[in-house]
Formats: sequence, C-alpha cells, structure tokens
Amino acid sequence: MVTCAGDGAAWRAETRAITAARPSIRTVDLAAGSARRTTGCRHQGYYLVRPDGHIAAHGHGGDLDRLHAELVHWLGPVRNPAS
Repeated sequence: MVTCAGDGAAWRAETRAITAARPSIRTVDLAAGSARRTTGCRHQGYYLVRPDGHIAAHGHGGDLDRLHAELVHWLGPVRNPAS
C-alpha cells in the first residue's frame, strides 16, 4: 500500500505512474492538512506501508526514484505480461 500526501494533480499523476503496473498496490491520497495530522510530516511525500502496517519507506517529492526502487526491492521487478 502506498499512501501519498499532497494536493497537487501532478504529484498524484507521478505516483500513479509508478504504481500503475502494480495492481496489488492501493494508493490513498491525503490532503495536505489531513496528511500533517495523520502522519506528522509537513512535506508532500509518500509512505510505503507493508500489509502488516510497518512503514517500509517514506520519502518526499524528490524521492520518487526511491519509491520505485523500494517497490522493486519489496515486490520484485514489474514483469512484462508477454514474457
């Protein structure tokens, strides 16, 4: 599960592009104020939350390469359906 905190449409589009090939990931968008209250983080960012509730990774707007790397680490590379 990836939780994205931020209000911008561009931010949501960028995170969706990274997670789109992984249908098992549920993405939840939180408005900035709600994200601050819920997570304590004041910056636009993401949380990669494992099924057991453990936060596997947290990053900010400039860390989307890290999000991709964490997804590969935890879930493996995206497989091409034709392979």
